Amino acid sequence: MKNLFKEGYFFIGMLCGIVGYILVGFLFPVNQPAVIPPTQTPEPTTTPTIIPPTETPIPTITNTPIPTQTPEPTATFTPTPMQPFNVNETVLFSGVDDDHWTLVGTVVFSEYRNSLSHDFWGTEYPEIGVFAVLIIDVTNLGLVENCVSFFSSLAAISINDPVYYYNMAGLKPGWAAQQEYGYEGTEYNIQPGSTERLVVVFDVPVGSEYLSLFPLDLWEVN
Repeated sequence: MKNLFKEGYFFIGMLCGIVGYILVGFLFPVNQPAVIPPTQTPEPTTTPTIIPPTETPIPTITNTPIPTQTPEPTATFTPTPMQPFNVNETVLFSGVDDDHWTLVGTVVFSEYRNSLSHDFWGTEYPEIGVFAVLIIDVTNLGLVENCVSFFSSLAAISINDPVYYYNMAGLKPGWAAQQEYGYEGTEYNIQPGSTERLVVVFDVPVGSEYLSLFPLDLWEVN
């Protein structure tokens, strides 16, 4: 019995000692080493790269030259050269193949020329003074073909000296005029009822003005 009491006391004493130890540890905690938290490695600071703004290039200004205005030419009055023959003058005359005055000619254009040129014959010059080139429409009123007679159809007279008449120039000036003006000459046959534009050349003195056509047959008859 005494042993039981001794063991009970012993058990109670151990229990009290454990409780006391716990209380003392709770009330008076033993200083334990401080737990240093692990050092956190700071994340590297990312420095933002500053991208400079793209500069828009300034366009190059090209100075476009202002076109120089060409001044309008001053109108100059050019007098129309006087024509040797009167335009629209009409004359009735005979041709080579008749004596019945069946050809009628009307002046279309005329001018003075100091020379006339032909590819084959070369340059022809007047024997008297100046060429009077005549463009004339000739109508055949007869019943047979006819042509302007080189020798006996037409003459030219000048108001300056109506006593004299001037024959047509030679064959070569006539051929040269045909080539330059593009019309047939005095030897061209005109069909009955047809009208042809011809070129005729007279050789007249310098200064002969207001020329008129004259039927050479009529002159010789008088």
